[in-house]
Amino acid sequence: NSTHAKQINHYRDHSKGMKKDSVADLSSVISDVLDARGIGSKDGSDMTVGEVNDWVDVLVDLYKNRVDIASSEANLTGEKSRWRRNLERIATDSALNRNEKYTNFVKALLKRKLNPVEHKYIIRALLQNLHVGIHLKDIM
Repeated sequence: NSTHAKQINHYRDHSKGMKKDSVADLSSVISDVLDARGIGSKDGSDMTVGEVNDWVDVLVDLYKNRVDIASSEANLTGEKSRWRRNLERIATDSALNRNEKYTNFVKALLKRKLNPVEHKYIIRALLQNLHVGIHLKDIM
């Protein structure tokens, strides 16, 4: 029941002490909380777009219960990165239940020490709500 947990749980409620431009935007609230707690790198991670794509691909396969299927259309040659193999190992670990797999999956991403802004855009991509564009006030 920390202040940060309340901000995340009630991200649409402006009375929870969030930044004005973060209200009703879950990804921005999480980014603000991560920044306030000092989680992640200030400089950004060394994670590539391809590695983020692998993470999302294996996550979707895990969600759809098709981890045992060859999930990489991009890696038709059979060559997979060490990152991808580690993710697939988490997803296929029969000793873990589904929630433990998701938890370990998120932990794998957190270990990459993404900065709060990188977290924000990964969350937005997962929620299919990127909010990319230019506002009229930015042009004026």
